[in-house]
Amino acid sequence: MPKGGTTASGKVAVCMVIYNHLPDFTALETALRHADWVVLIDNGSFPDIRNELARFVARFPDRILLLENGSNLGLSRAYNQALTELKKHDVHWLYFLDHDATFGDRLFEETRNSWAELERRGLRVGVVVPIATDDPQLMNSTVGLRREYGDLRTTMTSGILTNMTVFDAVGGFDERLFVEAADLDFTSRVAQADYKVCIVNRVLIVQQFGLSPDPIRMPVRLGDRLIRLRSLVRVGIGNSNEYRTKLFYYPDHRHAGHLRTLRWIIHQGYPWKNLVRLSYYLTILEHLYVAKFALPNGTVGAPDPLSEKAPTPSGFGS
Repeated sequence: MPKGGTTASGKVAVCMVIYNHLPDFTALETALRHADWVVLIDNGSFPDIRNELARFVARFPDRILLLENGSNLGLSRAYNQALTELKKHDVHWLYFLDHDATFGDRLFEETRNSWAELERRGLRVGVVVPIATDDPQLMNSTVGLRREYGDLRTTMTSGILTNMTVFDAVGGFDERLFVEAADLDFTSRVAQADYKVCIVNRVLIVQQFGLSPDPIRMPVRLGDRLIRLRSLVRVGIGNSNEYRTKLFYYPDHRHAGHLRTLRWIIHQGYPWKNLVRLSYYLTILEHLYVAKFALPNGTVGAPDPLSEKAPTPSGFGS
């Protein structure tokens, strides 16, 4: 287990929020080889999803906690709920993983070892994450990066390794943020608390970031090349741990979520503190643009698995 922190406990937990989308059960079994607990927080999924989750949990009754909510509480509140429960079990080390993440043993081995190595180098580590990609062929690759580690400004939630000391120091996730910007806000506050947010420059997670546009309606191949180039630059300069290789867009009803993210960025004043933050504007505008032209009227056939009925958070504009 990783060394460091202010508690003698070395217990590890993996946290995952579920909403109308079954996780990769094989990946969860991998997680059980490296964690004392796996916590699945179901945010009011359909009955068939809940039934499948219950069957899986029944196989590991002493290792998996299933927290069932009657409605979609959002990521931030669900994660905070999980951490409140885990404190009863003396857990110290925490992994946060998205429901659609695919990963293997190496995720846990490399992030744990990296935390210990970075502390040996004298860093006050608060978060360690790997690179996440949408291309399975890149799993375990360094995507051409030469440095073993790097500093990050913010990171996506999936793949985060942190601990209870850090989590409590920054007050957990901001429950005003339903889904969008929850990860940006959390890791930003970790950095502001004088902890290091560090990236392991190796792809250890594969997941889909959104839906692919209709190639008839958009120049997808050119867009894919530009996305890959921009991803390499952003990962290389420590502005993201997402290595995207394809254009994608979110379902139509997530557009309001993008606007909430923009308001959060403006609220934080990032574009004026560091011009690199403007890339977030470009990313969000890209999603809105692609969604508009991907299908007629920007509509899609499948609902987004996380953001349905996301409320507008108070304090971030209207």
